Amino acid sequence: MHIIDLHSDIITDIAFRREKGETRVFEKYHLPQLKENGVIGLICVFWVEPLFRENPIRRFRQLLKYALDDFKECSEAEIVTSAANLDLSKNSSKVFIYLGLEGLSFMEDWDGSSDTEKISRAVDELDQLHIRHSIFAWNEANFLATGTGCQAHSRGLTNSGEFAVEKMQNKDWIIDVSHLDEPSFWDIAAKTNAPLIASHSNAKRICDHERNLTDDQIKEIARHNGLIGGNAHAEFVADHKPSLEKYVDHLVYMADLVGVNHIGLGFDFTDYLKGYNLGFNNEQVTTNLESVAGIPLLVDELRRRGFTTAEVEQICWKNALKFLQDRVQSQDNK
Repeated sequence: MHIIDLHSDIITDIAFRREKGETRVFEKYHLPQLKENGVIGLICVFWVEPLFRENPIRRFRQLLKYALDDFKECSEAEIVTSAANLDLSKNSSKVFIYLGLEGLSFMEDWDGSSDTEKISRAVDELDQLHIRHSIFAWNEANFLATGTGCQAHSRGLTNSGEFAVEKMQNKDWIIDVSHLDEPSFWDIAAKTNAPLIASHSNAKRICDHERNLTDDQIKEIARHNGLIGGNAHAEFVADHKPSLEKYVDHLVYMADLVGVNHIGLGFDFTDYLKGYNLGFNNEQVTTNLESVAGIPLLVDELRRRGFTTAEVEQICWKNALKFLQDRVQSQDNK
């Protein structure tokens, strides 16, 4: 079974290892496990860890260099630059990497005399590097939007945030609403008619965590012809004994609510980040879905829960591939 993971933090591992002098990190530590478990593509994000929030632009530039250098060293990794990279009939032996951004606080320090100039320059320059996906905030309040975890400062999109939506929409970037608090979510939904994605979010009705989506949010993403990637991170799966079965509860619930064609996988695996100082605790795991090694069990569980073979394929990769192909085709036509 093919798998597309809509949210991966592999770049963080690449950065920490390359800082220590290692090379070919993706090829040595990630590619074998990904291919063994059927992963054909990922959205890999640049995420400035809380530890580096005092100088986010410096850390972002480090992450950028480390990742681009490392992916170049792997002949079986292909950064998506056009729709041709997503043609599985021609690239069946490679794992495709769609580059994205998780949190945009660093943009406030980009070159420019105003927020709009900084955003314009940043988006134009990053677009040239084939980074065409963005989550406006992680768990912080920044100059664009507010994320979950900062209720005291919850205000939704700023004027600069509205400009960023317009700029990115004009370039057909993927706008990702995972991590946004409700005011920011609804502001973005009102500002764009483009397809939305919540790359790594679950159903709040199943697990009442601020990072999860309400029924109305799930329905709004579907109304935008969007996609939701179920998140395997333990605290978003269940508040007691998170497990693979409880993870699938979210997929079943969301599929029943809006249809299987809006559901994908955004695992948010962090097994390879254990031992790093990221600036927060990262210990709890989802039993039997701690890493890519749990994917075969997940596929079995989806079948056991009544999804047809065609529906399992939709959830595991076809919905995600179609979503990405549509967005990249639009970008190619610009």
